Amino acid sequence: MVYHFGGTPYTITGADGNLYFNWAGVSINSNSPNFFSEAGFIDASNSQLSIGGSALNIPVAVSGILGKALVFGVVDTLSVGNGHLHIVVGYDILPT
Repeated sequence: MVYHFGGTPYTITGADGNLYFNWAGVSINSNSPNFFSEAGFIDASNSQLSIGGSALNIPVAVSGILGKALVFGVVDTLSVGNGHLHIVVGYDILPT
C-alpha cells in the first residue's frame, strides 16, 4: 500500500489508530483480520510505503467469504488532507 502525499497531511481524529481490510458486509473495526497503522503513514508530510500490515491470525471459514468483496476502511476520522492510496492486493483463487 502506498500513500502518495498531495501537499497537505491528513489529520487523524480518534483513538483507534488503524486502517483495516475486511469482507463486505462485516464491520470495519479492531476485530478486522488485517490492519495497518495510520500514524506516521496517512498523516505523514511525504509519500509512504507500507508492506504487509499486521494480521490478527483469526481463522475465517472459507464458506463465509466466498464471492464477497474485500473492503478497506478506517474507524477514526481523517480530515483536511489530500493525497491518495494505491493498494495492491495479491490473491489466489481456491478450488471449491
